[in-house]
Amino acid sequence: MQTKKGFSLFEMLLSIAIIVAVLFVVISLFSNYNKKQVLDNSSEKISSLLKEARSLTISSKGDSSYGVHFEQGVAVLFKGTTYVSGDSNNKINQIDQKALISSINLNGNGNNVVFQRLTGKTDHYGTIKISLVSNPLNFKIVSIYQTGVVEKN
Repeated sequence: MQTKKGFSLFEMLLSIAIIVAVLFVVISLFSNYNKKQVLDNSSEKISSLLKEARSLTISSKGDSSYGVHFEQGVAVLFKGTTYVSGDSNNKINQIDQKALISSINLNGNGNNVVFQRLTGKTDHYGTIKISLVSNPLNFKIVSIYQTGVVEKN
């Protein structure tokens, strides 16, 4: 009796199927992790910018208040109580292209959060919602309280 050495077609197909399944799981996990990182980084960037504006205001740097202006893909740190587009003091921060500022719900219905000198309080409290472009149901919320405290959820 002769024994055959090697792999049968069935064994080869089974091996390929297992490799494809493992690759699919790994790629899926990486994709979800990447999306989470995009949201985390974008919300952290906005939160940090708000905290910087509050800190600059409390310290009365330049004898001025500071604020943050929001647009769909941009958050701008500005000096003063009013946002002026193109001002040389503006610090423009782009958020990741895979994310967007999908909703701005601030007291007074504006796009600016301005902090009060010495106290750091704001009349423009509310929430900023950052969503994934590919899936708007995936989002993070940055909350700004009347006390000026900033928190990301």
